[in-house]
Formats: sequence, structure tokens, C-alpha cells
Amino acid sequence: MKKAWMYHFWVKTAAFFLAVVTVALLVFSAFSAGMRYGESWEKGKPFEQSSICRSVVTQEAYGVAGYYENFGAELLAQAYPADNAESSYRFVLRGSDDSVIYSNVKEGDIFICAHSPLYFEDGETVESYMTRELAAHDDLYWAAWFYGVICDWGNFAAGACIASLLVFLFLVLFLSRASGRKEDGTLAPSWPEKIPFDLYLFLLGMAFAGLCAIGIDMVESSRLYLPPVCLAGLACIALCTALVLAAWMSLCVRVKLGTWWRNTLIFYALKLCWRILKFCLRTLAAFGKLLLDILRGIPLVWKTALGSLVLWLFVFALCSSNAVGLAILVALLVSLLTCAAAMQLRRLQKGGAALAAGDFETKIPTKHMYWDFKRHAENLNSVGEGMSLAVEKQLKSERLKTELITNVSHDIKTPLTSIINYVDLLQREHTPEQEKEYLDVLKRQSFKLKKLTEDLVEASKASTGNLAVNRSRCSMNELLQQAAGEYSERLGEAGLSLLVSKPEKELFCYVDGSLMWRMMDNLMSNICKYAQSGTRVYISLEEQGKEAVLTFKNVSRAALNIPAEELMERFVRGDSSRTTEGNGLGLSITRSLCELQGGTMTLSIDGDLFKVTLRLPATQ
Repeated sequence: MKKAWMYHFWVKTAAFFLAVVTVALLVFSAFSAGMRYGESWEKGKPFEQSSICRSVVTQEAYGVAGYYENFGAELLAQAYPADNAESSYRFVLRGSDDSVIYSNVKEGDIFICAHSPLYFEDGETVESYMTRELAAHDDLYWAAWFYGVICDWGNFAAGACIASLLVFLFLVLFLSRASGRKEDGTLAPSWPEKIPFDLYLFLLGMAFAGLCAIGIDMVESSRLYLPPVCLAGLACIALCTALVLAAWMSLCVRVKLGTWWRNTLIFYALKLCWRILKFCLRTLAAFGKLLLDILRGIPLVWKTALGSLVLWLFVFALCSSNAVGLAILVALLVSLLTCAAAMQLRRLQKGGAALAAGDFETKIPTKHMYWDFKRHAENLNSVGEGMSLAVEKQLKSERLKTELITNVSHDIKTPLTSIINYVDLLQREHTPEQEKEYLDVLKRQSFKLKKLTEDLVEASKASTGNLAVNRSRCSMNELLQQAAGEYSERLGEAGLSLLVSKPEKELFCYVDGSLMWRMMDNLMSNICKYAQSGTRVYISLEEQGKEAVLTFKNVSRAALNIPAEELMERFVRGDSSRTTEGNGLGLSITRSLCELQGGTMTLSIDGDLFKVTLRLPATQ
């Protein structure tokens, strides 16, 4: 708020009017300095020898000459008596022979100069004098007063010019910065900024031109020494300065707001012209598109008929003008075009026949095909590709559905059969040792069936996104270390050695800790079930960009003769004989859980090398 006073309305108003007054003072000082140091000025020269005095008496002399020519010497004596107290001008009217026609000069009057006005055809002259006291308040009196002011001010006019100029420049800089600012320093356009800038400049320019015309008229009247005329001239200068300052301040505000160009009539006119041009272009484009659509909508037969009609009219016109050779050339060209069209139709016919026969791999060559022929060929090729993809997808879906039903039936039937058989055995005679053995089997198969049911429900929820996800900031290093500790005994029993690689810096992810543990449990369980005994298992954790990358690598015990993408389908296992423990849902559940937490899971197979990569967004 230290600068709030700078942006106060009355401070800016005072600076504005002070700048206007300073310019008026600058012009007056420059005029005085010019008179003081110009060639027409000599220091110490009395008023009667000045150019101002000669200018005044010259006007008076011409008035005397005109009065004499119109009314004669007798009336001249009555109009200009010797004791005229209303004028300080005196004169001697002489004839061509130097005789005095009339004189009102007294002893002590000061001679100024002699004139030969153009009114005098016989060579008369007027000798101009002025009284020494200048008692009358006429033009000579005010000219002498003005001359005295110029003499007094001219001694320090140069310094006043420099000081006025510096003050004016300072005020202009101040107004340039403060214009448009409110007391809190924010920009707020005033009413002039709402007027288009070029219109605003035009209005100010018209007012400026009017004031300049008035000022020029005052200068041409050669009566600037009169106080009213002098004050009016300074007022014109002040008003012109105010107009220029107003235009400058408005420009500064518009530049600060960035609207000096956009808020102009020229911009609005250009914008309107551009809109009209765009409308015309859009109209032409729409009209052209309409014609093109009409032409495209016309059936091929009608297009051919219309083209043939136009062609025959052209040939008829050529024949009528005796241009038979040109007509033959056109007919030959039409024949070639017809043959080319027939060849393209033949290609379309062969392609359609192949599709009808169920050969979806055949492609119609579109090179050197044009217009509707090429579009139809591309459409037929697209139909073939789409039908091939649809058939392949349908076959894969049917195969997976068959395998799903088979696998589900097998995985449910096996424990269920064992439960039924052992229940039947319990109903027969048996020893206590046999009963304990039968119950252990029933318990084991029941838990197996329960786990299969739970995995099916969880797989369904994970794939449909109906599983609740409670995210929190989890350390991936700790999860990896926990998984390695939990499975160290099982890995040892399976004859596997674990190698873990993780960064020294703690790596965090915004995930659900329980779901992450389920994912790692599934992957580690798969390794224990399917990895080749006596091999190493590699688990690595690293940061790549803004992702945490967790990689599991092991060597498969069974031959992996199945695509990686298909291995992640439900109930699909690498052990096709299904002799090992498991139901084939682990990888499918893991992928769904990873996607639920904003991550991705990829699986790659290189020979017997099995590699799973989890990518999760990392956080700080």
C-alpha cells in the first residue's frame, strides 16, 4: 500500500493539469527564448525599435491610408485629431512632393518609420509616430506591455524551458505508469477505454484540428500581444496538450490490458470481414460437398449413362464443327477408358466370387483402380479381413469355452468323487485307524473344493471390478522381503534357491497391501508348484521412471508349449496333464488384481524361461 497514493484519482488529476500548464509555460518560455536569442532581437533595444512596434504602427498606417483615400483630408483630421486621448498613435501624411497633407504629431512624439501603402496611387507616404507616455490603452500600449514581459522573462527563458521540459517528461512517465491503476494497484479501465481506440483517436483528432485552426488564425491576426488573444492562445495550447495526454494515457491503459488493437473499429471490421469470408467459404464447401454427395449418391449405371450423354454431346459438337479427327481421337480415348473400367469390374467380380466361396485371404489389388471401383474393392477387402477375424475369434472362443468347461468339470469332479467314495467307505465296517485315514482324506478334499469355490468367486469379482480396494502407502521393499521370508521353507523343499534384487532406497506404491500380498502369494505359489527343481528363482524390484517394476523369473519343469496370453486365461495351466496341484486361476486373478490397482501385468515365455512383470505407479 506504499504506492497507493500514486494511483489516487486526485493525484493523477493534479499531475494531468500540472502537465498541461507545464506545456503552456514551455511554449511561452520557448517563444521568449527565441525572441531573446534570435536574430530579430538585440539586447537593450527600446520598444520603438522593436519588430512588434513596427508591426502595430504598420497596421495603423494602413488604416490611415484607407480612411484618407475614402473620405479625404478634412474627415481624416476629424477622425485623427492631435489631442486624441484614445490612441497613442500619431502620423504625418505627406504628398508625392514631400508636402504635409495632414499631421497630428506633437513635440516629443517618437518617430517609428515611414510607409508607402498600396492604396496611394500618387506616391503619398505616412510617417508613423507614437506618444512618449503611451497614455491610451490601445494596441501600442498592450504591445509595449507584452514587449516588456518578453524582455523580463527572456533573461531566464532558456532555464525555464529546460526545467519545464524535465517536469513535463517526469509527469508523462508518472501518468503512463499510474494510468488505469486503482489504489490497490489493480488495472481498471475507465470510460474512454470502452470506446473503440480508432474512434477515440478520431474524435480527439477532430478537436485537436479545430483548436489548431483557431490558434493559427490568432497567429495570422498578428495581435498576440493583446491579453485576451495571448490568453486564448495559451488556452488552445493547453487544450491541445490535454487532448494529446488523454490519447497517450488511454493508449497506455489499453496496452496494459492488451486491448489496444482488439478494441478498434478496424479490428471489428476486419473480424466481420473474416467471418463473412469464412461463411462464404463454408457455404462454398458445403455446396461443393453437396454436389459431390449427389454425384456419389448417383448409382453407377446412371453415372455411366450421364457420362455417355455428355460425351456424345461433345462428339456431336465436334462433328458439327468439322473436327472429325478430334472426334475420332475422343472416341478412341473413350474406348480405352471403357476397357479399363471393364478390367476393374472383372477384378471386383473375382474378389466377390472368392469371398462367396469362403476364401477370406484373397485380396483384390487396388493399384490402378479409381473412383467407385477402388472404393468397392477396399470395401470387399475390409469385409474379408473382418470375416477372417470374426471366424478366428469365434473359433478361439469356442476352444476356450470347451477347455473351460472341461477343466472346471475335472477340478470339481475330482475332490467331489473322493468325498462321495470316502463317505461310502465310512458307512461300511472299518477300523478306528481306517476311520481316521478316511476323515483326513475328506477334510483335505473338502478344503480343496472350498478353495476352488473361493477362487472362482474371487476371480469373478476381480475381473468385473466388484472387489473393494483400500489403498495406502505401502513399501514394496518390505512386501518383497516378506514374500521371500514366507516362502523360504517351501522353496527349499522344492529344491529351489531364491535370489532377490531390490534397490537400497525404499520404494513406495499407493496400493492395497492385502491385494498385493495375494498377488505375490499366487506368483510364489506357482513358482513352488511348476519350477524345475535344482534351479534358481530370480525376483527383482526396480524403479523405472514413475513406475515400480517387480519381476519374477524361473525355469519351468514342464514344457511350455502354450502362448503367454492364453496361459493367463482362467483354468489354463502350463501342466497340460494337470497332475500337479492347482486350478489355473492364479495368473488370471493376479492380472485382474494388478489392473484394479492401476497397474499392468505382462507374461513372457522364452523356451522354458517363465517371466512375470508387474508394473505399478510409484509414489514418494
